[in-house]
Amino acid sequence: MKTMEELQRAFEKSFEDHVMTRAERGDLNSSLKENGLTENQKSVLRSSLFDFARSLINAENYDVAINWLEEVTKLLIRNHSETVTDHTSVFFSPGETCRQAIIGLIRSAEQQLLICVFTISDNEITSEIMAARARGVNVQIITDNEKQYDHGSDIFTMRNKGVLVHCDNTPSHMHHKFAVADSKRVLTGSYNWTHSAAHDNQENVLVTDDVTAVKMYSHEFERLWKAFESDGFSTKSSNV
Repeated sequence: MKTMEELQRAFEKSFEDHVMTRAERGDLNSSLKENGLTENQKSVLRSSLFDFARSLINAENYDVAINWLEEVTKLLIRNHSETVTDHTSVFFSPGETCRQAIIGLIRSAEQQLLICVFTISDNEITSEIMAARARGVNVQIITDNEKQYDHGSDIFTMRNKGVLVHCDNTPSHMHHKFAVADSKRVLTGSYNWTHSAAHDNQENVLVTDDVTAVKMYSHEFERLWKAFESDGFSTKSSNV
């Protein structure tokens, strides 16, 4: 059983990567059930957590903080005999929320990260992908064969550093933008993993741990991975 201070620290820790994962929700739900807080204790904890979020909130992470507070509220009003349900969050750009949602998903991966994205040129996201690989996560990337040659593309950099990459080898574009972490959560939407998507474009990102959605996106990744196994990759320059 945790003290109130320990419970509060556990909630605050779930804000660090800007996404409350399903595992974190499950752990927090179990702790609340074990502690059997009174309604007054829940009210005090909720007030403290709102003060915590208020101290950190700014224009860039506003939507992230609101989503986190929504999760906090759901947990504190939950009948703790029930199980944690699936959850979906939605983010929009311009702004940092879509990028932070992507970074949060990457940071949450513990074993496997499947990335199927039209183009990757955002250095912050690339750094997180490389950090995931460095901590032992199996990272696989599918991308478009033409976009890998774009100015600023990070595909060659990651591939040359050992990240497994397959490129579309058809005349058409591989235009997907989705990623699956540990077969538990999927991120998708219109958002290309580029600097301009965060700062200029009207884009969207959806993150869900809906079991059916995760399974279907995972199957699509596996299908494309096999289809593009012989992608004719070359380090030679391209005129596309």
